[in-house]
Amino acid sequence: MSTAVARPTPEAPQRAPTSTPAEARGLHRVVLAIARAAMPAGARLPAPDARLLERLDAFLSAAPRHIARGYRLLVWLFEWSALPFTLRRFSRLPPEAALRHLERWLHAPLFFVRILFRGLVTPIKLGHFAVPEISRLIGYDPPPPAPPDPPPPYFARVFPAEAHAGETVRTTVVVVGTGPGGAVMATRLAERGLDVVLLEEGRYHRRESFNRRPFEMMLRMYREIGLTVALGIPGIPLPLGKTVGGTSTINSGTCFRVPRRVLAHWREAHGLEAFTEEALAPHYAESEAFLKVQPVPREVWGKVPEIIRRGAEKLGWSHGPLMRNADHCRGSGVCCFGCPTDAKRSMNLSYVPRALEA
Repeated sequence: MSTAVARPTPEAPQRAPTSTPAEARGLHRVVLAIARAAMPAGARLPAPDARLLERLDAFLSAAPRHIARGYRLLVWLFEWSALPFTLRRFSRLPPEAALRHLERWLHAPLFFVRILFRGLVTPIKLGHFAVPEISRLIGYDPPPPAPPDPPPPYFARVFPAEAHAGETVRTTVVVVGTGPGGAVMATRLAERGLDVVLLEEGRYHRRESFNRRPFEMMLRMYREIGLTVALGIPGIPLPLGKTVGGTSTINSGTCFRVPRRVLAHWREAHGLEAFTEEALAPHYAESEAFLKVQPVPREVWGKVPEIIRRGAEKLGWSHGPLMRNADHCRGSGVCCFGCPTDAKRSMNLSYVPRALEA
């Protein structure tokens, strides 16, 4: 029997530029005008500059083509939207007038205009504060990533898909995706003696890749750079991982059992009679033991849980720490961008290695 993970070599597809140099310069001019109106220089922080533009270009290069085009259109829409109010394009307004126009969009009576404004400024703010010198000025100066560890023995079964380009790979089962569904399925099948190939869209990142810089990690490990959304009012962000371990590598590690009322609904509405708390309990217990699920220790709570605790007690509500699969959490605070200490037992550190070792 054998289990393997195939991954593509590039971290993001390389695409031809979607704008000419002249168009890019025009876009940069407008973006800088927006950034400097929204985040003007102050006593501590400098005004946004070309370093922001470098990161915004990286963002647009990694984004799906339709999102990149839509964002460019939104920038130009905002540029020309000042004309009816000021008889000037936005990038030619003096600072006071530019700020007033930002506030027109920020406080617009139409909901969709406010949403468009948020979509306009969020990548700009992310790009600005992703500049290491800027993040250092606001007190965020993460340590360098951990030094590389020697690859574990099971990495002998990890290879780029290109290594077998043009070949026919014979196996019993192909599992597409290495998140909680695919990784567990591959483990169960491999442990029963079946030949299994795991296919993953992203790379097999290890802790030396996790540099605690959210902007960079989103470009590296999030599908559609984190812009997947469940449509509705409001829209609900639905981040999806593009890395070995899937979304478990980029989520907070919260683990909870399906609530009783949900199981009851599944039985009544969908005929899933086997889904009872009693039937699922041993399976939960097995997974929780393997993933080392436990309450978040008090020493890494921070201030927010303490505020929630006080509020819940005053309201007479029950409360308690979250259950998480991080048995030696050090409180790094970047769970959603890859755990830099390997504390979180995401699929890349738990079920995928177990499948590879089967």
